[in-house]
Amino acid sequence: MDLHDMYYLIAIDRHGSIGKAADELHVSQPALSKFVQQINRAYDEKIFVKSGHRLQTTEFGKLLISYAHEFIELEKRMNDELQTYSQTRPFRIGIPGATGRYLVRHAFTRFKSMHPEADLHYVQTHSTLAPELIRKGELDAAVCAMPEDHDDLAGRQNYREEMVLAVNKRNPIVSQAIAKAPFSHPWVDIRQMQDVTFILMDMNSWPRIAAEKIFRQCGFYPDKVTITTDIESAVQMASAGLGATILIDKYHMFLLDLSEMAILSCGTEPIYHESSIIWHRDARLPEWSDTLFDCIQEALKDLEEHYDAGNS
Repeated sequence: MDLHDMYYLIAIDRHGSIGKAADELHVSQPALSKFVQQINRAYDEKIFVKSGHRLQTTEFGKLLISYAHEFIELEKRMNDELQTYSQTRPFRIGIPGATGRYLVRHAFTRFKSMHPEADLHYVQTHSTLAPELIRKGELDAAVCAMPEDHDDLAGRQNYREEMVLAVNKRNPIVSQAIAKAPFSHPWVDIRQMQDVTFILMDMNSWPRIAAEKIFRQCGFYPDKVTITTDIESAVQMASAGLGATILIDKYHMFLLDLSEMAILSCGTEPIYHESSIIWHRDARLPEWSDTLFDCIQEALKDLEEHYDAGNS
């Protein structure tokens, strides 16, 4: 017997009628009659008996329904306590490195001024690893790319950006760049960079996954590769003329002023990164979670508008 069954029994007992109980429960009368017969057989006892035009609850039925009330009250207490717990326990949000530092300074500071009672724990993690950490219960939410297999996840999209090439603006490849639709920046043939050192992230990062896709598109793989786990270091090395790196367009707006850097498009067709705030679809989120997500999205939008204004 489950909680639905208990609600059915309580309704029949209250109305003394299967018809009236069926109306309240929005089920058919035959279905409710069949349910009562199944319960009678399961316990080998009658729950209700006819008494004139009403159904009378038997002594066994009264005992059963008293337990049903206790179970329903227990469920209510459980839900109330779980809701209270979800409002007060630490809320673990996964954030990528440079983006995370910006969000801590702006979005999270603003949010904490609105909800000082919220206990936020910031966990730096790769965008590609965050969905699995949410599924395992190690994160409550994350700022990352929504994975392709996301039926069990919910989210809000932040922005959609092209994956681009970053090099020092004096690199010879910059002079070869041309306008090419549908790319967002001057486009270069990456196959002309065989002798350039590519500064790549490790295989768990979205920039590295995108780089490998671009290389496959072009039938190209660089002769010289340097691996780093820090996108900020990769971008600064590229800006300093030590090689080239693949990153999310406008990602450098989270970093220092890198005036020596050129941003170029490459590949046979654009590859995009779609940043989202994601969480488990069945998660019991705190009441203030929407405010937190609003603050994150507003901070990212403000930064993008400031960047666009400065480059217009």
